[in-house]
Amino acid sequence: MIYIYMIIIASPWACNDPLEDIPACSEDPCSTNACTPQDCTGGNDSTFLGLDTLWASKPNLIKGFVKQMVQSDQYIFLNLILPQGYDVQCYSKEDGSLQWNFNSYPTEWLGDMHFDIYSDRLILQDRNTIISLNPYNGEKITQKSVFEGEQRSRTGAFGKLLDGYYYTPMEINNRTVGGAVRSKTTDLQNWEWAYRITQSEVDGIEPSTDSYNLWIHPETGDEILLLQHRMAFWEKRIDLVAYNMTADSMYWWHKDIEPQGNSNIRQIQIFKDRAYFQGSNTIHAVNMIDGTYQWKYEDTEKSFVCCHNIVFDEAANVVVDNYSNIDQSGIMAWDADNGTVKWNNTQENNYQAEDKIVFEGMLLQADGSLDKYIISNGRLEFALSDTERWLGFDQLIIDKKKQVLYTLFGSNGSAGRQLIAISVESIENF
Repeated sequence: MIYIYMIIIASPWACNDPLEDIPACSEDPCSTNACTPQDCTGGNDSTFLGLDTLWASKPNLIKGFVKQMVQSDQYIFLNLILPQGYDVQCYSKEDGSLQWNFNSYPTEWLGDMHFDIYSDRLILQDRNTIISLNPYNGEKITQKSVFEGEQRSRTGAFGKLLDGYYYTPMEINNRTVGGAVRSKTTDLQNWEWAYRITQSEVDGIEPSTDSYNLWIHPETGDEILLLQHRMAFWEKRIDLVAYNMTADSMYWWHKDIEPQGNSNIRQIQIFKDRAYFQGSNTIHAVNMIDGTYQWKYEDTEKSFVCCHNIVFDEAANVVVDNYSNIDQSGIMAWDADNGTVKWNNTQENNYQAEDKIVFEGMLLQADGSLDKYIISNGRLEFALSDTERWLGFDQLIIDKKKQVLYTLFGSNGSAGRQLIAISVESIENF
């Protein structure tokens, strides 16, 4: 801080000089004429639009389309689709340096990727084949084609990590039986049926399952597997199913709950003993204890964004989802208990959020811009993007221990795309 000292020397003629207006002091404590000056050190790093950027990965490393981004305590992993094949990349959380690259498995691309804390390994899926990697050096640990021969993994299948097991959809080749198989993540060589249903039990429709979740009954301790029947042939239908794996019996079953059939894969979320399920034009809330409907929201004018999850904020007791229609997009929040709309923030565009996270009273989403909402009232605090170069953000991960947000900046598929680490504090205070 530079202080300017003005010394006024008294003289017999000083009072006869014309008076000048004294400039008002500034309320900014860092200003040179501050009313209450402080020792200020510079503001946040403006490398990325004013946010405090801890590091950015080197350009020209992320050359493909980033399908997924997951994290461990030490690393960020990227699942990239390339013009010829794929890459799995590992970056250090400390400085953003590339640690290793895996692309030795002969496939066009990998459909799914997860990091498992129980086995401390990275799990990759290519339809029927499950691969695990050492997260520290990228070396292959296991590779298994699940149930070779009679069984097959359904096209477009996604896996799910649930309490130390890896679950994935499976069908018999003649399509008369469908369900879910699982293996311990510490094994991934030996697989068993976790849930199975026959074509005759679903009214002659080809049985498929998807979008698994797990709930432990608070009184009995029974493991309840929550899933969808996502069926297309001969008739489109989505069921919401809870199956008691401990008792090996159906717990409850809602048939044909989604009027748009199996148009999209929607992950079921469980918050406070309720299942929240997103359809094309609907949001469903079902009591896990007895399967009764808690509430249902339907709006045929809105299409809830495909493949991105409902999120929940416990402090505000709201569930949040994105929607779009022909010329608008937006984000809505419902009271988790009764389904009343708490707020609806409409934007005059048709962007669809790549990812969204609820953290410390904020809703952060990446839809080209990096958006920050106040979760309690839906107020948009900022929407940041590089408008001069048409560059923006997509995919978000927060490390709560480190208080760091990891995101991708640039154009997806371009050679200049970078992984960046941003201080959460700078986002809170921006």
